[in-house]
Amino acid sequence: MHSKLKLYSLGIVAKDKDKDSLIIDVTPIEITPFYDGQLTPNDRVDTHSGVDADGKPYTSTVTLSTTIKAHWLPMGDTQRQTPPDVCVGEYVSIYRYADDKVFFWHSRGDCNQLRLREHVEYRFANKPKHDNVPLDDSNSYYLAVSTRDKLFRFKTNKNDGEVASYDIQLDTSGGTFYFKDDVGQEIMIDSLNHLIQIKNADDTFIQMDHEDMSLSADSSITLSTKTLNLNYQTANITGTTVNDHTTTVNMMGSKINVNNTGAFSGTVDFSSSITHQGISIGNKHTHIVVAIGKDTLKVTPT
Repeated sequence: MHSKLKLYSLGIVAKDKDKDSLIIDVTPIEITPFYDGQLTPNDRVDTHSGVDADGKPYTSTVTLSTTIKAHWLPMGDTQRQTPPDVCVGEYVSIYRYADDKVFFWHSRGDCNQLRLREHVEYRFANKPKHDNVPLDDSNSYYLAVSTRDKLFRFKTNKNDGEVASYDIQLDTSGGTFYFKDDVGQEIMIDSLNHLIQIKNADDTFIQMDHEDMSLSADSSITLSTKTLNLNYQTANITGTTVNDHTTTVNMMGSKINVNNTGAFSGTVDFSSSITHQGISIGNKHTHIVVAIGKDTLKVTPT
């Protein structure tokens, strides 16, 4: 027994496929091989007048068209969710089921140089067992490439034992890139505004905004390296306690100002001169001690 779905004719697309449509206007060139002129989807109305066998005048009208409507047939490309955005002049294969007036088309793929902007979507099944549920975001991986909307997207799910799902989005018209998972972690790049952000599910955050950079972590930030070089004009430190466990601290600045009330404990060696309230304290600095009372000493620096 032979299939009733038959190749009807080679066709030429007469009009760019409408956005999000499955139907095209196509001319079956093997059925109308002698047509001369530009192929268009416009109908032509022919009117003929005459006299019938009884001598009565009549007028008949016939609508003629060089194109037919054909529905997309996703033959051999089962993961594809959207039809090719075929354009005028492309060759397609036209199919027909028995003598029905419904026609189907399938892209031959040999005229891609005629294409303009495209929108393509794919779904890849991720079902652990057989069912009759249509594919959607809950049971498939999704891929979309759209030069028409200037978008790229790839999205996974975790209905088959995956520990996480991921969503990658590029917007080339706005110049943005997003990479995120289902627990709230994300990477964002904004090319137009010179901005990069990285955030995890605990709101630990890194931001690079033009010439500024911010780090934020609720618990701690640890740097571990052999040599740490800091080059800055001004360092501002605000906090409650600074614990420095360095074995040796070499301060080579020309001037050190201590403006707050504080105390030094342990042994502190100063190899340079020290000035306290305008008075130099060094190896030439002496004190005059005068006894005033039994338990009182007066110390006068010189």
